[in-house]
Amino acid sequence: MSDAVGLRTAGIAVVGRMLVTLLLFAWSSRAQSVPGLVCEFESGVGPRSATERTIVDARRVDRVALHVTAGEPAADALRPGPFRATWRGRLLLDLRSKLRFAARGHGYAKLSIGGQVVFEGGDDRALDVSSEEARWPQGENEFLFEYASAADGSGDVRLLWAGRGFDWEPIAPTVLRHDSAQEPAEALARRRGRELFLERRCFACHSPGTDAAARLAAVGAPELSAAAPDLSRAGQRLEHDWIVHWLTDPRALRPGARMPSLLGGGDRTAHFISGDTRALDLAAFVAARGASGPPPTPQPAPPSNADAATGARLFAELGCIACHTRPDPGAAAPTADRVPLQFVASKWKRAGLIEFLRDPTSIDPWIRMPDLDLTQDEAEALAGFLIERSSPQRLPLTPEGGDATRGAATYTMLGCAQCHEPVAAKSTPPSFAAIAAVDWRERGCAAEPAARAPECPDYAFEPADRAALQQFGGKGLATLAQRNRADFAERQMRELQCHACHTIGAQRDRWQEHVTETNDLLQGVPRPELDQARPGLTFAGEKLHSDWIARLLEGEVTPRTRPWLRARMPAFRTRADLLATGLAARDGFAPSAPVRPAALAAASDADRQAAERLLFDTQRGFSCIGCHDIGDQPARSRFEFGAPNLALAHARIRPDYYRRWMANPMRVEPSSKMPNYAGDDGKSPFTDLLDGDLPRQFEAMRLWLAELAQRGGR
Repeated sequence: MSDAVGLRTAGIAVVGRMLVTLLLFAWSSRAQSVPGLVCEFESGVGPRSATERTIVDARRVDRVALHVTAGEPAADALRPGPFRATWRGRLLLDLRSKLRFAARGHGYAKLSIGGQVVFEGGDDRALDVSSEEARWPQGENEFLFEYASAADGSGDVRLLWAGRGFDWEPIAPTVLRHDSAQEPAEALARRRGRELFLERRCFACHSPGTDAAARLAAVGAPELSAAAPDLSRAGQRLEHDWIVHWLTDPRALRPGARMPSLLGGGDRTAHFISGDTRALDLAAFVAARGASGPPPTPQPAPPSNADAATGARLFAELGCIACHTRPDPGAAAPTADRVPLQFVASKWKRAGLIEFLRDPTSIDPWIRMPDLDLTQDEAEALAGFLIERSSPQRLPLTPEGGDATRGAATYTMLGCAQCHEPVAAKSTPPSFAAIAAVDWRERGCAAEPAARAPECPDYAFEPADRAALQQFGGKGLATLAQRNRADFAERQMRELQCHACHTIGAQRDRWQEHVTETNDLLQGVPRPELDQARPGLTFAGEKLHSDWIARLLEGEVTPRTRPWLRARMPAFRTRADLLATGLAARDGFAPSAPVRPAALAAASDADRQAAERLLFDTQRGFSCIGCHDIGDQPARSRFEFGAPNLALAHARIRPDYYRRWMANPMRVEPSSKMPNYAGDDGKSPFTDLLDGDLPRQFEAMRLWLAELAQRGGR
């Protein structure tokens, strides 16, 4: 018998290895053109001379930029220290273009296009190399950018281009592409496996030990400090029958559910007929937790028709449709990227739902649900709408019974507290060291289905995700002790689905894709007078000061920059600081905060007077006051679009981005209503001010607005 079992296990292992190999081969052999470039990382100093390369990590990116401080890894899986990075792909040009290219920062860089070296140079102290203007052919041009960090492991690089009608700027993500067949499949699979390990919170069960875990959370991957939703007061918010359905088959209620199936999955009816009472017992235990405690305060008033109508309007205006399907019968089919709401009435007790809408982080500081700063009345109205519209679709009643005492024992036996209440967890699943020593293809949650032990949670991984986790395996666990800010920002932008509301590079915001699904909810609601377009996030780290982004994500920016928008920027407090600095690093910049410009004190009276005339004079200036409020002075006209108060610019906008924006606003943001003040010749129409020097005029305005901010005019 033992020989037969051994042969079966060996067979499973062989089949598993073959499947992983086939999946990786299939992944690497697809001849598909996809947006962006691939950036490959290697350890080492200076330009590469060896013919063989060892790719330690790789990213899919839509820009050529990075900022790495000494002691920080250049990528998640790369040890801190000197490194090389290579961006590969194609540059798409619509017309035969005359262009210049430049690299700024420090370190060594080399750019090749179509096999031709465009420039190379730089050293540990400075990198400022550029090419002569040259004409490049229309269509796809092979693109290769090679970079080597400083000897201390710090890296700072931004690739720019300039051409007819525009000065130095980052290359637009929309013109960068690559073939997926050229991707380093194993490195990208390990990266995906690492992200899955963090996303599914595998570290909740498998950790390096209490002391080491605390150190990892402080210096390693920030998500290591995350936990699943707190269940200590679950009975105040969740309905018993929904808990039963969720425990028996999470993905039947939410296709993209990350909760594993712990009870065998399968058909619920068969589960109950079999005499398995674990779901009923667990539900009895969970539903009793906190149910007898004090209810949320203040107590919600009984719902009314007016509340439901207000809730419908809020659902539409806040863009809930970007991340959720509607709660009504007949709503769009649920998908992995939109959480369905058709069972809200079956899941939530009304008071618990209102409390959750007011403060989602009260049950999970790392929750993806945004905090939209709802008032009590707004939360009650939105809850009323969701419950009313979803009521016709209540889940079937579950069998009576269930023993809370048995449920408590099952809760402990299954290790539920490992994720939901780490402090109270008593079970001791295999540690990092233990799981690093085994082949993940043959054992554990990521094993092939035939090899996975029955006691392992079932995450229903897709084959490619299983292969990615298996690639990550024991070798990748050590990288959890490292933290790259740009990688964290990229992960969290996906996790929080920032593209649901904002355009990012070539990715259009999802709200616009689904906006018509909520048109009927706004019947009778006056259309907004001002355009409701939300700002893009393509170069947010280049545009905005890091400390301002952090305060925005903390929910502390007042007044609102765009008060005319019915949409609201949510708060994500747990991630605020790291995400803010990560966005900057992603665009090749160090963290920043607004400071008193050195040129401010030296600004001449002529500069100040010129700035005031340019800002306020409707005949002999740019008349910025025509569209923008400036401090306490309101705009003199109102059009179909809104414009931020210019007194807020100094706190928000990095100086270099301001200069790029002013030179050609519609080049930076094609949907902008901001006019281009530089004529076709790039010169100012006001030649009597500051010698007609347009950049100097723009700078005088920037300094005047900074001075206004220093005086307390915001």
